[in-house]
Amino acid sequence: MNKILDISKHQGNINFSKMKEQGINGVMCRCAYSSSQDTMFETYIKDAQTCGIAVGAYAFCTWHYSSVSVNKATAMLAAQSQSNKVISILKEKNITGPVAIDLELESGAKTVLSKEDMTCVANMYLEKLKDAGYTPMLYCSISWLFDKMVCKDIKYPLWVAYYHSDGLLGNEFPKTKYGDLMNSIKDKIWMWQYSSNGDGKKFGASSQRIDLNHCYINFNVGTNNYTPPKNNDLNANNIYTVVKGDTLSSIARKHNTTLLNLISANPQIINPNLIYSGQKINIPSHCSKPTTTSENISIGSVVRVRPGAKTFDGKSIASFVFSNTYTVDQIKGDRAVLDLTGICTPVNTADLIRVG
Repeated sequence: MNKILDISKHQGNINFSKMKEQGINGVMCRCAYSSSQDTMFETYIKDAQTCGIAVGAYAFCTWHYSSVSVNKATAMLAAQSQSNKVISILKEKNITGPVAIDLELESGAKTVLSKEDMTCVANMYLEKLKDAGYTPMLYCSISWLFDKMVCKDIKYPLWVAYYHSDGLLGNEFPKTKYGDLMNSIKDKIWMWQYSSNGDGKKFGASSQRIDLNHCYINFNVGTNNYTPPKNNDLNANNIYTVVKGDTLSSIARKHNTTLLNLISANPQIINPNLIYSGQKINIPSHCSKPTTTSENISIGSVVRVRPGAKTFDGKSIASFVFSNTYTVDQIKGDRAVLDLTGICTPVNTADLIRVG
């Protein structure tokens, strides 16, 4: 088990030789806050590597803040922008440890994203890190993990914060409510941040306090060293790389699946009509054609909206809607009422595909 510290500009000047003397195997350095580079990042990684301490990185995210995004579509765009900046910051920095995204809320900040949307956007960001050649990891508190995300749907390893005693022996989690939750997902947990009250000066930092972590993997993992686990459902995917001339429809035909199954397996795609060469597309391993006849659409049906569908008043439906599922609230003639974007919207049943 490795002893890992996570650091940011708030730790001030750091004597990494002293840190190494305390048995520290690696550091997670904050590389960015939102889209801004941490002012100490380059100094930290240079000095740590000079002392033979392995370096990972993490980015504090703000794409989920209500001041930044008001729905899944805007969160996707913000996350894409922030991830692009982070990848540019990390370029040629020889980061051999994991690269994490940090999800939390500062005092006074709020989020309006659902658990499902928070999970979807986080997976997209983490996938971009993997495609860029890094080993991705999600950081959040154990309460955040279960209150604000769908834990079972997170595709990448976890770095969990739960402050308890001195971390016990590090080999087992506390016998508490949250400790039991950690035990239920222990195979996904790569790191446990067990304290924010480490003695900064003991570890060579100028700050009074420093975060302490147990690490259950070889921290110096190298890049691109993690493959998401496969599930026995539509998310158990093979990966296809888009080439020039491809469309989602042509990719679906090529792999003997439906366009809607393909959209379902790729929630990171905001606009199904816009894909680009080199993009990674998940191909569902198990495909079944959902019922498409309108007479099977009833109240309580779980449905998807066909790409290109319009609302009853003729307005185009936002592209990100097509990858989501919705429950029919009412039936009015040949129209179903769905809560698409926080507003109940009538949609012709012929534009719906039943999935449950």
